[in-house]
Amino acid sequence: MDSFCEERAQEQFRTDGLSKRVPLRNSSKALLAVLGALTVGVYCVDTAFTEPLPFDRFGLEWLKDDAFEILTFLCCCVVGWCAFTTSRKISKSATGQSGNHSDRGGNHGCHAEDTITYQQKSSLISWNHSIDTAAKEIGPDKAESLYAEMQQANIEPDCVTFNCLMAARARISDLNRAEKWLRTMESLGVYPDAVSFNILMDACAKGEDADLAEIWFQRMLDAAVQPTVISFATLIFARAGRGDVERAEAWLRKMIDAGVEPNAICYNSLINACAKGGDVERAEIWMNAMIANDVVPSVHSYSVMINACSKAGNPERAEHWHKAMLDSGVEPNAHSFTSVISAYAKEGNIVAAEMWLSRMQKSAVTMDVVSYSAVIAACAKAGDSERGMKVCRQMQSNGISPNIVTYSTLARPFARKGDWEAVERLLHEMTGHGICTSDYFLNEQLRAYAYARPKQPERAQDAVRKAVSAGMRMNGHLLSGLSCVLGRSSAEAFVQNLVPSPVAKRQPISERPLVSTPVAKRNIAV
Repeated sequence: MDSFCEERAQEQFRTDGLSKRVPLRNSSKALLAVLGALTVGVYCVDTAFTEPLPFDRFGLEWLKDDAFEILTFLCCCVVGWCAFTTSRKISKSATGQSGNHSDRGGNHGCHAEDTITYQQKSSLISWNHSIDTAAKEIGPDKAESLYAEMQQANIEPDCVTFNCLMAARARISDLNRAEKWLRTMESLGVYPDAVSFNILMDACAKGEDADLAEIWFQRMLDAAVQPTVISFATLIFARAGRGDVERAEAWLRKMIDAGVEPNAICYNSLINACAKGGDVERAEIWMNAMIANDVVPSVHSYSVMINACSKAGNPERAEHWHKAMLDSGVEPNAHSFTSVISAYAKEGNIVAAEMWLSRMQKSAVTMDVVSYSAVIAACAKAGDSERGMKVCRQMQSNGISPNIVTYSTLARPFARKGDWEAVERLLHEMTGHGICTSDYFLNEQLRAYAYARPKQPERAQDAVRKAVSAGMRMNGHLLSGLSCVLGRSSAEAFVQNLVPSPVAKRQPISERPLVSTPVAKRNIAV
C-alpha cells in the first residue's frame, strides 16, 4: 500500500505546482550523491593500484601494502550508507509520511484516500469469501443474510458476489432464485460474466431442461459475453443426458467452429450418450476422435467406453479398451475392471470373470462388493450355485461384506433348482447381518417355493405376510411369483386380504377425465 501511495504522490508531483516538485529534486540529489560516492571510491581503489601515495611523510608506513585497499573500501561503504539513509528520509518526506510536511504539501489527503480504497477492496474480498463459505457449508439463506449485512456496511458488491449467491441457489436446484439474483446484478449495473451464465446453464442441465440451458446460452451471446469451454460442455452434457446424441454432436461442432477446443468432459458426455443408446460403434468413433485431437482420455473416459461394450454384451471390445487404457499409461479403477467382469458375466463365462477378478486383485485397485457380485452373477447365469457361494466366502474372507444384491444373486440358481432350504439359509444369514429383505430377494424366494417338488404354498404365504407386515409394497412381479405357487385367483384373493389395493391398476381410458391439467410454463426474459 505504501508503494502504491508513493506512485500516486509522484504522479501528482509531476502534474502539480513547483513546491511539490522539491522533494523529488531532493531525492534526485540523494541518488546523485550515492553515485558520486561510488565513483570516488572506485577512483581511490584504482589510484591505490597505479600511483601509490607517499605514506612515509605522514608516518603511515603500515598503509603501503594491502591495508590501504581495505581502508578505501570501508570508507566507500560508510559514504554509501550515509547517502542511502539520507535519501530514505527525503523520500518519506515526499510521500507524506513525515507528518507536518505531508499536510502542507497536500499529500496526506491522497494517502488517506488510497488507504480507504485498499480497505474497501480487501473488505469486499473478505465479504465474498464469507458469502461463498456460508453458501457451501450452511446454505443459501445464510449467504443471503450476509449479503444484506454487506449492504448495510456500504460495501458495493461485484460480479463475484452475485455469482456466489447464484451458485448457492443453483446448488439446491432453486433456479428461479438464481435467475432473480442475475436480474438484481444487472439492475445494479454489475455486468455478468461467463461464470454467471455457466451457473444457470449448469442448473438447467442438472434439472434435465436442455431447452432452457440453450436459451441462457443465447442470452450469454446477446450480452457479448464470450462462451468458455465449460459453456459448451454444459450444453453437450444437457443434450447427451437426455439421449439426444444428434443435438449433442451439433453443439460439439459449434464449439469447434467457435475456436474453443473440446475437453475430455465433452467427449465423455457424447460417449456416455452413445453407450446408453447401445450404439457402441458411434461411441468408439468419438473415443477415437478424442485421441486423434490430442485430448488425453481419463480413466473415466475409458471406463465409460468399457461399460458401453459391456452393456452391449461385447466382452472382446471391453477387453480391447481396457488394454488401450493400460497402454496409454492410465491407471484402471474398480469400475473399469467391474465392467469387463460384467461383460463376461452376462454370457455366463465364469472362467473369464474369475480371471479378471484375479487381475484386479493383483493390481493396486481396491476390491469392492460390486466386483465380487459381478463374478457371482456369472456363476448364477451358468447355474453354478456352489461356485457362487465359494466366491462369496472368498469376498468375506477379504473383509468385504455382501449386500442385498449379492444375496439376491446367490439365491437365483438355488431358486431355479427349487432348493428353498438353501434360499432360506441365505435369508437367515442376511438378516443376521442386519440386512433387510427386498422385493428382489422375496421374488427369488417365491420362485424357489414354486419350483420345489412338492410346492410350498404355506411357506410362500408366510413369506409374503411377513414382508407386507414389515412395510413392503406388493407389485406385479411379487404377485406373479406368488401366483406360480398358489395360482392366479388364489394369489389375488390372498393378497386382497392382506392389503386393500395390492397392485395399482391402470384406469380405463373411458373413465379418464377429458380435460387435462394445464402445465405451468416458465417465463424468462430473453
